[in-house]
Amino acid sequence: MVSELYNPITVVGVDCATKPSKVGMALGSFDGQHLTLVDAKVGSSSVKPVDVVATWIKGKAQSLICLDAPLGWPVRLREALHDHQAGATLNHSANDLFQRLTDKEICERLKKRPLEVGADRIARTSKSALDFLGELSISVGRSIELAWDQNPWQGVRAIEVYPAATRLSWGLKHASSDVLAQHCCFGGIDVNLLNNGHINDAVVCAIAGKEFLLHEAVRPSEEQKEIAMREGWIWAGRKPDEIKR
Repeated sequence: MVSELYNPITVVGVDCATKPSKVGMALGSFDGQHLTLVDAKVGSSSVKPVDVVATWIKGKAQSLICLDAPLGWPVRLREALHDHQAGATLNHSANDLFQRLTDKEICERLKKRPLEVGADRIARTSKSALDFLGELSISVGRSIELAWDQNPWQGVRAIEVYPAATRLSWGLKHASSDVLAQHCCFGGIDVNLLNNGHINDAVVCAIAGKEFLLHEAVRPSEEQKEIAMREGWIWAGRKPDEIKR
């Protein structure tokens, strides 16, 4: 039973952004089977997101941070730019340069193309997310590594998620409070908070974390893992009609 493998795990969903006022955060507790929401907030000029999350996870044996932002760049782009000189040809297709392996896999599986960290403004959000992890690590006095399997750990781990992909894996483009209630328990959360788009996405991020812990998210194959560990990997499930019964 999955529930026998875990102590309660603190799960934090973060809807990442470059401005604190657009960062949504959702705190949940995973008991091995179910996710219960405990708190939810949006940052502000006076409420620093990293301080909120640090308070949530300090002293917790196991914490999983689920971030809605790319946590790596395309390998081909990094290699092509290493010795590139202005005016020289880039000998790869645009897709290979600007899309990560996980972006292509999500597009093929869920028919949704993630924003390209190699080409879009999402790169600024990615930088903010990586800065967030670095500051959080210092604040809680613990290193934060990416999680690649569900084995119990001590301390803090992080994963990359994508709320749009998670919703599509449910067969939906949008998630009302009624839909979210099918995937988590609200605990003492005011349901009206879910009308805020940043909090709504943060809750979906936390649910994606639960699906990761329950082995319901698609993991990279052995052939894909080496590249995924360099570029990042979006943890999301399959479409309902693709789930093996």
